Amino acid sequence: MTNKNQRRTLRAEETFIFALLALALVILIANAVGTSRLALNLYEREITPEFNREAEVVGRTVAAQFARAIELGIRPEDLVGVEEFLAPTLEAQKRFDYLLFADATGKVLFGKGRNTALYTEAVNQGTISLAGPAALALGEKRETPRVRVFDLGHVMNTAVPIVVQ
Repeated sequence: MTNKNQRRTLRAEETFIFALLALALVILIANAVGTSRLALNLYEREITPEFNREAEVVGRTVAAQFARAIELGIRPEDLVGVEEFLAPTLEAQKRFDYLLFADATGKVLFGKGRNTALYTEAVNQGTISLAGPAALALGEKRETPRVRVFDLGHVMNTAVPIVVQ
């Protein structure tokens, strides 16, 4: 074998090894991407209900305070310092974009936080509908208000109605 043939053989072997390594790298990257995507889907499927439960608990706690004020005869429009009342809760819950107090039509009466415009836009477009009874008739059994969760794309909105007698 001549020197020239040996060089060609070496180059062919080097090219084959390089192609094999490149193929192995592509397969490893594809596997990592697929595994990451699967893990993300599983994470979202498991963690989203936990976030929704947390939002529901916070919403019910805040709604109970408003319900108490309304039961004492204070009209929602006459409440003062609502934003200041919502601020510590919003500060403690870093994952929350906003806390809002809206009437039965979805009109925001009070609100605090970022992305409040996202909520208003969703109400105006009909993505969120808060229609439902705002009060119970006398003698009617008080039940736990129905919480509604709306997916607004990158934000989940949890609406907790304030039910008063």
